[in-house]
Amino acid sequence: AGGMGMFRKLFSAIGEIRKYFIARCLAMFPKVLLQLMAGYLVGRIAGVMIEQALGELPRLLCVSLAVALGQAAAAWGTKMLKTLVADGAASRLRVRTMEALYRCDPRALEKLRSGDLLTRMQSSVEVTAQAFGELWPEIFGHLLEFGIIGGYLFSINAGLTLLLLAFYPFIIWLQAKITLPLEEKQAQMMQAQGELGSLQQSMLVQRENVRIFGIENFMYRQYRSKLQKSRDAFLRFVKAYSFQLPLGGVMGVLPQLFLFGGGGWLVSRNRISLPDLLSYIVLAEPFSAFLVNMFKSFQSMRSAFAGARRLMEIWELPEERTGGAAFEIDDGAPLVWIRNVSFSYGAGDAQKDSEPSQRPFGLRDMNLTIGAGEKIALVGPSGAGKSTVLKLLEGMYPPESGSIALAGHDYGEWSLDALRRQIVMAPQDPVLFPGDILSNIILSPESGISQEAAMEAAELAEIGDLARENRSIGQGARELSQGQRQRTGLARAFARGARLMLLDEPFSAIESDVAEKLQARVLACDAAVVQVTHRLAGMERFDRICVMQEGRVIDAGTHAELLARSELYRRLIDAGEAK
Repeated sequence: AGGMGMFRKLFSAIGEIRKYFIARCLAMFPKVLLQLMAGYLVGRIAGVMIEQALGELPRLLCVSLAVALGQAAAAWGTKMLKTLVADGAASRLRVRTMEALYRCDPRALEKLRSGDLLTRMQSSVEVTAQAFGELWPEIFGHLLEFGIIGGYLFSINAGLTLLLLAFYPFIIWLQAKITLPLEEKQAQMMQAQGELGSLQQSMLVQRENVRIFGIENFMYRQYRSKLQKSRDAFLRFVKAYSFQLPLGGVMGVLPQLFLFGGGGWLVSRNRISLPDLLSYIVLAEPFSAFLVNMFKSFQSMRSAFAGARRLMEIWELPEERTGGAAFEIDDGAPLVWIRNVSFSYGAGDAQKDSEPSQRPFGLRDMNLTIGAGEKIALVGPSGAGKSTVLKLLEGMYPPESGSIALAGHDYGEWSLDALRRQIVMAPQDPVLFPGDILSNIILSPESGISQEAAMEAAELAEIGDLARENRSIGQGARELSQGQRQRTGLARAFARGARLMLLDEPFSAIESDVAEKLQARVLACDAAVVQVTHRLAGMERFDRICVMQEGRVIDAGTHAELLARSELYRRLIDAGEAK
């Protein structure tokens, strides 16, 4: 019942691909009927030759040729439909999954922490799409084979068919007992080869570190050990294979011996004609293989439903809130209020029953007011919660307790689109997309940023020379240095003209003289700025500096005020000067 409910959800998700899936299943009818006709014609041709009624032979051969052509056409059509269904279903499932990931509440992703999310998603999509294209239509086809061909075999001789159904499960069980040790040794061989390949890859990629740390001999010993383990596993597999292969062949011959022996006895007793026996033998293979095929299909179905369940986990994640409104912003009033905000990264399902004080903290009873156009620096030791403040100000995560308000309205009252239009973020490691510098500043036509405005922002961020060159950017932006990527991210922030600019170590990879220019331009803009930084030169230019420790603002003031009264701030300044 659970599987059928999951199938209905998947069937709904593939959209117009449903018609191809239904056609793929219906295509099994002509395939099975043509298979039946081919087996029947073998018997008829044999009967004509035995009776020496050769006048019938040309007609039967023409019919056989037509059936063969029909089988070829059915195989081609089935293959095309399989490709259409598998590729189309994979596309629809990927779109559905990406939509769910983009719409979900970011904190809900904590439920999917195990493994790499992208790899899990792709493997789950592939196995589920293949089930639509191949597995489920094939199961339908096996049932048709059993019903249609089985009915014909029962009409020839019911007793022989019942004996075949009773005999074949024993053969399947016996073959499984013989091949199981072989499969185990094959799995051990593949595991050993995988470990060897992984070590080889590590030794090649990390060869500089291996030589620098002088661990060549240790790595060689590991390599020789893994190589020997792989060779031993391979030899065990070969020995098992060489012993079990002939036994498997014998098991494959037993059903044929049963059919010829039992059928010959029936022919000798005139209970079945020789042409019918030949047709029976030809058709008995797909009929008796029904049990094997269904067993394999149900094994594959478990994998398909496991992949589908992983997709359902993503599809059923709670979505980000909707609704809310856009509000006017009064430049004469404080822009942002943070009141008694607490937030912990372990507040997902895994730790929801634990005490907040026992979770990995982010913020604890945080209070902060940001005025319109005010320039604020957040400083403190690593892990103090500085970047967490930016995440909450972005609106990506809701606080566990307390409230955050923009222009006097709680974040929950704002629509997310309107809220995020007022806020822009320049992270330490900005994500760039394939294209060029200007397209990475504009990002989409919906941004409303013109080419001229993007170029102006690029000039402000000291990336205008690359923008004018139309420098091509590939996947991962490996063509650019970290500093060039940071300047492109800063240009995005300049181009949007938001009311609140959030900067997280935006100049960490940029040369000091260029960073000084960019810092001055950030502080000269009209937006309110909240900047996380460990580079403490020029702190006197900020309107206010907030010193954070253990998720709280423990002191705030100007550079001069904090130098006079904050021991932690003086230590941070001294550490920065020492660097």
